[in-house]
Amino acid sequence: MHRAVLAICDIAFTDYDINKIEIHASVKNDSSNNVAKKASFHFDGIHRAGELLQDGFHDSTIWSLLRDEWQNKKAR
Repeated sequence: MHRAVLAICDIAFTDYDINKIEIHASVKNDSSNNVAKKASFHFDGIHRAGELLQDGFHDSTIWSLLRDEWQNKKAR
């Protein structure tokens, strides 16, 4: 999944001129939150009751990465 996120970022920032990518994940979804961390996304906060699952609403984390952050990471 980590490689897929990196590939999507590369395509979005390079080919589509996107400025910001966000990842939203349940606060309890450690795997998804770790993917965002490993890909150097910035933790923006928690959206309370922001995700509807089968058993009701749950808090979700919001992670973001800006194009200039991506370019700086690639330059290193």
